[in-house]
Amino acid sequence: MNKIILLNIFLIISVFSNGQSFKDIYTKTIGYRIDSSITTYNKTKEDIRIINNWSEKNKNCISIVLSSNKKGIQFKYEYNLDDSGFILNRLKYRYKEDLKKLDYHSRHIYIYDEKNNLLSKTRYKLNSNLEEIPWVKYEYRYNENNNKTLFLKHEWDDNLNKWKFVQREYGGDKISYKYNENGKIKLRLHYNWDTISMKFVPISKYKYIYIDSNRLKKVISSHLNPYNKELRDTSYIDEFIYDKNGNKLFEINYSRGIKYSLFPNDTHPPEQKILLPRKKIEFKYDNNNNLLSKKNYVWVNNLKKHIIDSNNVQNSPWIELKYNDEGILISKFEFEFEKFSESWYIKTKIIRKIIKESKDNISFLTTYYDYDSNYNKYVVDKYVFDYFSKVGGFNSRKNLEFN
Repeated sequence: MNKIILLNIFLIISVFSNGQSFKDIYTKTIGYRIDSSITTYNKTKEDIRIINNWSEKNKNCISIVLSSNKKGIQFKYEYNLDDSGFILNRLKYRYKEDLKKLDYHSRHIYIYDEKNNLLSKTRYKLNSNLEEIPWVKYEYRYNENNNKTLFLKHEWDDNLNKWKFVQREYGGDKISYKYNENGKIKLRLHYNWDTISMKFVPISKYKYIYIDSNRLKKVISSHLNPYNKELRDTSYIDEFIYDKNGNKLFEINYSRGIKYSLFPNDTHPPEQKILLPRKKIEFKYDNNNNLLSKKNYVWVNNLKKHIIDSNNVQNSPWIELKYNDEGILISKFEFEFEKFSESWYIKTKIIRKIIKESKDNISFLTTYYDYDSNYNKYVVDKYVFDYFSKVGGFNSRKNLEFN
């Protein structure tokens, strides 16, 4: 069947099993952006532009898609792969208005060990003289179970002509991991590079406590100032509450307050301080354990209660999901708060419709809508996603999230 498509053609290839490259899993996954005002377009190899959406938590989870916006194609990504399908390098091109064309911007080089664990990812860019120079390098180390135990971030110093660590308040240049007997993280330590002592100093630690082999009970995080403890020594606790089916009902974040600067005469150790509520995330499910809604709350001290976090800029304060009778996700609603009218309105709606389905193939028509505060709705994009598998079908089609 002919499809009316715009130039925004993209390729998505994903992997869900360990030990296999993406070429072993999906033979084809193509999405077409539909525009009824455009006549049928015959794609060629030159028309496929690709962009990476790659999870470093699992080297076998790779997405390759076309990126473009209403101004046309702004970026182009090209990949070179080894015979097993792993990325060796990635080239990025960016559209330059003055040149009226895509021009080289940067590249990534990937190096793996004999077990196909990613050892390093190095990024290069062009300097003002249009010479390619190193930019950022990430290094990883693993234990005998292939669990990541160390992360290092370097930045290139043009003056010293070598890699260096950059001191940051959050995040750190070095992260180390320790695991329990079930292979779950039990301790994560963040470090910064101290330019005075010329060594790494700890800035934060995260302790993970589990209910069972899979479910988290709480995460205790301590954020430290190793240079002057009079300035800051705070800690937080994230608690997780589940229903009888193991579904997460709440994520509740507490603070133990500031130990020194605001309470200089307080001699109580941090573990004896009263926990102060900060944030909360609430999850609701249907009878089939499908997630129906997710709401972000913030604690208001003068009200002594949580209210929906209408100022959350990182995540939608309120999300609702709907499924068909087979449990496949078919719609997603994102709500925002309009301060003038003091009311909630639908900011984004995503509708997905199955248009073709077989054992090894499923196709969705996905439509994105945006709303303004006056409830005016307009279509942003329409896509068709085709998923093909050659390894016996999908484990669970309802796990195919919106792209």
